Amino acid sequence: MEEKLIEEEVARRVEQLVSKRVEEELEKRKEEIEAEVERRIEAAKRIMEKEMLEEMERKRQAELEAQRIKEVKCDIRWKPSCCRPVDWLQDVVSESLFSRMLTKVA
Repeated sequence: MEEKLIEEEVARRVEQLVSKRVEEELEKRKEEIEAEVERRIEAAKRIMEKEMLEEMERKRQAELEAQRIKEVKCDIRWKPSCCRPVDWLQDVVSESLFSRMLTKVA
């Protein structure tokens, strides 16, 4: 009879220890999984942010290029066709201002 009680007590304690160990292991893995998920989310956020910034920069460059083309078209429309660009600019701008502009460009 006493042996049976001892066996039952041992079985109960083993079951408790196993349950406790399983719970600890699940909690440990849960934390690891959550940490891995968080790491992957942050990595995806960084990639998306980088891609968005690159796309915004491409759009900005395209807008700048479109504006530059528009300005060039306006310049071409107003420039007399018989003159070289420098001659036309000299006619429009005073001689001193023109020479200062050339020194800035050079």
